[in-house]
Amino acid sequence: MMKFMKPASGWNRWIVIGAIGGLIALAAFAAADPRIRLSTISDERIRDLSQLEYRAGRADKAVKYLTCLRKPTPVDLFFLAEMERGIGRKDSALRTLARIEGETPVSAGARRLEGMIHHQSHRLVAARKALIAALKIEPADSSSILELIDIDSIWMRRFEAAQKFKQLSEIRSLPFDLTLSWSQRVCGLWNPEEIETETALAVKADPSDNDSRLALVAALTKQKRYDEAEAALAAIEPEAEKALKWEVAAARGSIAIERNDEEGAAKAIAGAPEDFPAAALIRARLARRRGKFAEAAAGFEAVLKAEPDNRTALEGFGLALMSLGKKDEAKRILDRAVIVTRFVESIALLSKPGESRDDKLIRQIAATAEKLGYVDLARAWYKVILERSPLDDQAQEAIYRLRKPGI
Repeated sequence: MMKFMKPASGWNRWIVIGAIGGLIALAAFAAADPRIRLSTISDERIRDLSQLEYRAGRADKAVKYLTCLRKPTPVDLFFLAEMERGIGRKDSALRTLARIEGETPVSAGARRLEGMIHHQSHRLVAARKALIAALKIEPADSSSILELIDIDSIWMRRFEAAQKFKQLSEIRSLPFDLTLSWSQRVCGLWNPEEIETETALAVKADPSDNDSRLALVAALTKQKRYDEAEAALAAIEPEAEKALKWEVAAARGSIAIERNDEEGAAKAIAGAPEDFPAAALIRARLARRRGKFAEAAAGFEAVLKAEPDNRTALEGFGLALMSLGKKDEAKRILDRAVIVTRFVESIALLSKPGESRDDKLIRQIAATAEKLGYVDLARAWYKVILERSPLDDQAQEAIYRLRKPGI
């Protein structure tokens, strides 16, 4: 970071004033005669001039000086890119960042800034690639992790987002808002209107972004806008559809089953692997509707191997087992479905405005998370309680009980 000059006293003050005056005169001299183009000024002096302009709030002039450096260092390029971004020159900033190659003190920061710029421009695939590169260099970079969580959330990838929250919790304590966001991802609580807005912008910025397109289809399906969902799905290029064969098939099947088009749903997922969760869930729902309870139970069980707390699969599996006369096993599954449902409802309630101070609800959520086996999330909630009430014995005991081995 650029350092501000420390206050001076006595003769030192006059030396500093003289230095600043010299820089101002030098800046005026360079500005007065464009033919000079700073060719007679050293790179060190150009850096000083750029810093002077930046401190004066003239980032555009600071940028002009830095672009005149004959031998810019990676640090120079990083600051230049930051300033270019600050004045709205995002494409120029990306070109500058591309010049920072190899191992340098700012390599992680350069890739992170590149990812952030792409993210702001709704180019999510490029953003994700740059942010992953930043984390390879600096695994504890919490800013990059948070950016990736946001992308996973836009794509409605709850397991990936939850895993990154866990990673983040090992680096720093999470405040209430982030712990709540983590819980929302675990529960799969999304706002389909917000997802639609974000993914529509992403698809517009990068038409080849099929991750965003599939999330857009899911958001539209959730809003029961089936014709629009089918239109969005049809926009996937044939070559890309081959690579996303079962994702596209499952999306078509989801639209069909929501329309009660059982034949269309079955046709959409025909041939899909048994262990592909989205297709397995559709297959199991169809089997249960048709009274094929053994087939339904097998399908729901396959989903639960990949998504242990999928509420639709838990409830469907329990009811299928009940229909097969396996009452004890059905009760165990349905009891867990009830606990998961209560946890989701509690998180939804806590997400409402004005509920963040409900300590009783937060304590209940922490206990339920622990009961469901979300140990890291439970620990994060107990830390939230302890941050509010440092002498809370129950929270202290829970954090000690849930501590990681060796701590």
